Amino acid sequence: ALDAAQDQLLSRLKELCFLEELKDQPEGSPAAHPELQPQLPNYERGISHLGLLKEQPQSLRNEAQSKDVKIIALQKDLDEAQRQLSEQETVGRNLLSQLQKEQQNGQALVEWAREASAKAEEQSQALVLKELEATKLATLLSENSLEVERLQQEVVERERRMAEVSMGMSDRMVQLNEEKFVLGKELKSMMEQLSV
Repeated sequence: ALDAAQDQLLSRLKELCFLEELKDQPEGSPAAHPELQPQLPNYERGISHLGLLKEQPQSLRNEAQSKDVKIIALQKDLDEAQRQLSEQETVGRNLLSQLQKEQQNGQALVEWAREASAKAEEQSQALVLKELEATKLATLLSENSLEVERLQQEVVERERRMAEVSMGMSDRMVQLNEEKFVLGKELKSMMEQLSV
């Protein structure tokens, strides 16, 4: 659009310069050229604004340069924004990767906790079974202890009875020995009497 405007202004300037050259020539006055009569109003206005028109290309060039500077600045801003966006995308990817790793670690921890809970439950059940078994063994041990105590009492009673029997037999042996001694004396006396 800027190039088109510059081309239009240059064409207009060429036309005005041509008219001005005709004016400077004695035979080149616009009045001497009937074919130029329709352009006289434009010619008069063009002459009055010729100086301004001559300044417009420079003004347009200055404006174009200013726009070029703005475009360069905008391009720099765009490049900076793209760089920041790229950095943010990199940070976002890193955060996403870290989040995925944390999720994986979290899932691993959940699985570990689940396995630990199941193992603890198994150990708890095994402990309950062992406690029941220990209770049964304690009951059996108590029953065995009672049986041992009963057997010990029975042994003591039998030993007491054996002692009584042994003592009775000892007394009987003494009595029998005494009776034997008496009988021996009586037998000897009878033998002496018979021999007389």
